[in-house]
Amino acid sequence: HITGDDVWAAAGLRSAISDAKLANRSDLAAEWEAVDSRFEGSLNLAITAAVARAGHIPPVLDASGGQDWGNYYSAYPVQVLAATSPAMKATVAWAQAHMREGLATYADGKSLHDYLGFPIFQTELATGDVSDALAGLYSELAHTTSTDGGWEWTVPPFGSRSAALDMAPHGTFSADYVALLRNMLVAETPRGGVSLLDGASPAWLGPGQHIAISSAPTADGTISFVERSTTRGETLAWHSNLPPNTPLSWKLPAWARHVHTPGGSKLGTAVSLPSPSGSLTVAFSGHRPRQSYSHTVASLNAAYQAHHRPPPLAPAAG
Repeated sequence: HITGDDVWAAAGLRSAISDAKLANRSDLAAEWEAVDSRFEGSLNLAITAAVARAGHIPPVLDASGGQDWGNYYSAYPVQVLAATSPAMKATVAWAQAHMREGLATYADGKSLHDYLGFPIFQTELATGDVSDALAGLYSELAHTTSTDGGWEWTVPPFGSRSAALDMAPHGTFSADYVALLRNMLVAETPRGGVSLLDGASPAWLGPGQHIAISSAPTADGTISFVERSTTRGETLAWHSNLPPNTPLSWKLPAWARHVHTPGGSKLGTAVSLPSPSGSLTVAFSGHRPRQSYSHTVASLNAAYQAHHRPPPLAPAAG
C-alpha cells in the first residue's frame, strides 16, 4: 500500500462528502460517510502498525523501502491525520532530519527537492511551530531563481544548484509556495472561521513595518486588513464581508509577552476579533527573534563554505 495513494483516497472521500452536503444531498453524504468510516478505520490501523515498525509514517505502509512523498501529505491539505498527532510529529521530525540546505531530499538523499517539503512546513504552521515553518519558507526563497521560480529535483546538496530536468519555473512549486505564504497571512481554521497572521515573520513585524492584505478570499468571504508594528505592540484594522457569527482571530507573535489593550485588559497571543470589521491596538513586551531572509542567506552561504564550496548567494540586505 503506497501511503500517499491511501491518504489521498481518504482526502477525496472527505471532499466528496463535503460536496454532497453543499449540494443538499444528505443521502449521498451519508452513504459516502459510511464508506469513508470503513476505509479510514482500516487506514488508521495500517498507519499505526507502520509507525510502530518505522518510527514515522513511511512511504509504504506494508513494506520497507520507498521514497518519501505522499506520507508527508498526511495532515495537509486535508488533515486525514491531525497535525498534532504523534504519528505526524514523528514524520515531521523524520523529514527535518533528512533535509539539506533547509529543503526536503529525494532519491535517498542524493538530491534536493524544491517542493516536497511544503506539506511539512504547512503541518508545522498548523501546529503553531511558526519558526520552523518560516525557516522552510526562507529556505525555499533562497533556492528560487532570479525571477522567483522553483524547480523539482536533480540538484545535489551543496552542488551546482542547477537542475537537469523539471526546470524552473515549476508549476507545482509555485502553487505550494503561494499556498504557504497565503496561510501564513490568512487561513481557514479547522473548526471553521478565519485566522490572521498565523505565520508572520519577526522580520515583517519590526517597528515601523506594516503588512497589508486586500480582498483575500476565504471559504467564508473576503477580508482586507492592515497590521502596523511599533516598538510597543501592534495595531490591526480589518474589513470583511464575513457573516456576523464567523469566528475571526488575530494571531500575535509567539514571542509577545504581557499582551494587553491600551486600557490594561490582559489578552493572549490569539485575539478573538469582535466583529467582521473594526480596529484594535494591543501592547506587549518580549524579544523579537532575528529570523529573516538575510539570516537564512548568511547561514546557507556559510554552510556551502563549510563544504568547501563557494557561497552561492549575494548577501541579503537587512
